[in-house]
Amino acid sequence: MLQASDFKLDEKMFHFKKNGYPLAKIRAARLKPLTWLDNLVQMLFWMLAFSGALWLAMRQTDYAPLWLIVTASLLTLLGLGVALSRCARCVLQIEFCHIDETGVQWIDVARGRSGTECALLAQQAASLNQLRS
Repeated sequence: MLQASDFKLDEKMFHFKKNGYPLAKIRAARLKPLTWLDNLVQMLFWMLAFSGALWLAMRQTDYAPLWLIVTASLLTLLGLGVALSRCARCVLQIEFCHIDETGVQWIDVARGRSGTECALLAQQAASLNQLRS
């Protein structure tokens, strides 16, 4: 669970837990509400990341042994469990200017799973935007 002590804002840096972001490279901050579609895409990603190669290998062979089917199924369930643990209502994002050719992009800093966490993240986004203007 996120707490106000996880965030620190000083003259030069914005810190979240062990990560630090220079304020000079932050252009804006926002609280983005996540939809069920955002969470569904993340679930599919984690399920495929854990077991996609095994399912693909089984489709290319005529016969798949039982142990391989069980292993692929267990890895799929493990991926689903990881995905469900990462589902969130909202995310704090910062518009960050990288020093290489990546340029400017929105980076996820923290995810809120409850209403109080989303309120805390909204407060942090407002603090960053106020400091940046």
